[in-house]
Amino acid sequence: MRKIIGIMLSVWLCAPANAQLAFGGPGNPFGWQSAEKEGIGTAYQNPREKVRSRVWFTLARGIITEVYYPRVDVAQVRDSQFLVTDGKSFLHEEQFDMESSVRRLPGAPAFQVIHRDKHGRYELEKIIWADPDTDTLLQQVRFTANADGLELYYLHKPAAANSIFGDSAESEPELIAGEQNGVFSGWQVVRASTGWKKKSVGYVGKSDGFTDLKADFKMDFEFSEAPVGNVALMGQIDIPQKKGSYRFSVSVAFAEQKDKAFVAEVPIGMDASLEKYTSHWKAYLKSLDRLTDARSPKRRQQLEETSILVLKTSEDKTYPGAGVASLSHPWGDTQIENQNVNPYGNSGYHVVWPRDLYHVGNAFLAVGDTRLSLF
Repeated sequence: MRKIIGIMLSVWLCAPANAQLAFGGPGNPFGWQSAEKEGIGTAYQNPREKVRSRVWFTLARGIITEVYYPRVDVAQVRDSQFLVTDGKSFLHEEQFDMESSVRRLPGAPAFQVIHRDKHGRYELEKIIWADPDTDTLLQQVRFTANADGLELYYLHKPAAANSIFGDSAESEPELIAGEQNGVFSGWQVVRASTGWKKKSVGYVGKSDGFTDLKADFKMDFEFSEAPVGNVALMGQIDIPQKKGSYRFSVSVAFAEQKDKAFVAEVPIGMDASLEKYTSHWKAYLKSLDRLTDARSPKRRQQLEETSILVLKTSEDKTYPGAGVASLSHPWGDTQIENQNVNPYGNSGYHVVWPRDLYHVGNAFLAVGDTRLSLF
């Protein structure tokens, strides 16, 4: 605790005169997300080409949960979700307060998530994937407001370098968070194509955006810095508060150096990125010796395709062939972490176990992917 206070004091002394420091650090203890994943994904890596995308994402309860970078065993995000409020009577989280459905797109680990208000006031649709050419997680979003006065926010909780505590966050010039603890280094910038109407950073349970909105359904805080703790970033999507359908995108760009995170962008555009992502995975599936064919029951064909995609997505790209047991923390949403964390972080099940790797290798031998199984 003395070390954390000392670091926070030194950061405060070096802060710009106009910086608005969040209160309540280091924030409340918190756990990871549910291990009951509804989807996992990453860009397909051709073994003959240079690695360009080192981001893995997971879904649970209809939201983005743990995101990994630059290896499949290094979590950088706890969760990332939208919030909806009318500014006076309710605050809805995607993961708890909406009716949701999750569908994998054909032939690829990309996902369509649809959330609906139980009273019909709004609908939120997302397509989620990882850009194949950069270290960026992407979402195409359509928000349909069936009532006036609705406000849409984006809440992002980092967990840089496998640690929920020890992160620092800033809102200027952009929403950014990261950690450099001597073992791992990772930075992430959250952007909305609409820009942010308001934005803030804070400590979870004390001064973060969700705690702010929950108090009176209004965003009162606009803090610019939250150093060293369990932090969260939040921005208000800049769309009209009127009935209508609004399309935009949200991205989370990752980099090992802070300055590179600021300049990261998708060079080919959102539609082209999604097309490239799905076409690479479809080409990979087509290259395999499938155990099912057109005469097999459709459900069995879908099960085989999903199984292959899950196993392939779980493979690392820095160390090809290193497939982790699971992109999750078992019982992560019921176990609380505090600031006394191991600098190597809590690895959960995203580690390579020989027992599991043996079965994965046999599975890929069965479908003709000998590169992975004979590493």
